Amino acid sequence: MHLQCRNSHATLSTVVTGLARCPRCNDLMVAPDTSEFVDRGEIRHRWNCEACGLVFETAFCAGTVAE
Repeated sequence: MHLQCRNSHATLSTVVTGLARCPRCNDLMVAPDTSEFVDRGEIRHRWNCEACGLVFETAFCAGTVAE
């Protein structure tokens, strides 16, 4: 069994802790507004910073089994 990722856009701290920091003001955010399982293990989170109003997405690969 081999795990394979298509790509990864989230920082390691976001993946491990589930927390994100706003790229504009560095405010700590506890939970995304939405989460979506896309394809091949990719998970996208949509964040909305309450401090500055920036809306952004993070994505990471949870891994899939290669055949």
